[in-house]
Amino acid sequence: MPPDVATPVVDAAKAAADKAAADATLAAFNAEMSASLKAAMEKPSPIVGTILQPNKFHFKKDELGVKRPTVELALPVPTVETVTSMLADEKQRNYLLSVLADQVYLQARQQIGNEQNPVNKQDELDLSKLTMEFIASIPPSERRGGGISKETWTDFFKDYTEVMPSVTGKNKEQVENAGKLFVARLQPVKTQKKILAFLQSQLALWFTNTQAGEDFAEVYEFLTGKIEDFLKRDEAELLQNL
Repeated sequence: MPPDVATPVVDAAKAAADKAAADATLAAFNAEMSASLKAAMEKPSPIVGTILQPNKFHFKKDELGVKRPTVELALPVPTVETVTSMLADEKQRNYLLSVLADQVYLQARQQIGNEQNPVNKQDELDLSKLTMEFIASIPPSERRGGGISKETWTDFFKDYTEVMPSVTGKNKEQVENAGKLFVARLQPVKTQKKILAFLQSQLALWFTNTQAGEDFAEVYEFLTGKIEDFLKRDEAELLQNL
């Protein structure tokens, strides 16, 4: 067989073998991690006054394109009784107040960074959205979304618009229109259930086909939760009027 024919075949076979080996290694890692997490969750927290909750830690690719696998660990989270008792200790009380202050800052930051209506002066700041009552009412997925950088949203949009045309058969403009709604945190269609359901299916399709799912896991989880929140909120509002 001529060298120019044999070489691509050998390269393809090697690439397939390398991928299979990498997949097997990742599968073994995930199995070991899951078993370790399950064992931990079956036991009470070793720290008094806390309960164990599973949390995922996602990583991005480094300069060489290598990405550390997602890690899921059980973390000790304080109980309500523990939080109450912390108020009696000055250092712990001050820490709790600083954590709450950070949340107020993050919510103010979102108002200041709003591209459509940025806040530049004190009287433009909506203080009603900085109360503990309001912040606590924000769906968890929306609060998490506030921590996703603009660069990550830009990279997600690029990946989404590259993956979806071949997967769905839709043209570039159609795919970009959906991508823009995702980047806008679905705000333009938050009350339109049919569109939300369609976008929900498109998001799932993208996540199934993209090679960068782990890189955008936070975006996927945020958007998935956001859609679910909007759908539930719409139903809850309807029930209140019945």
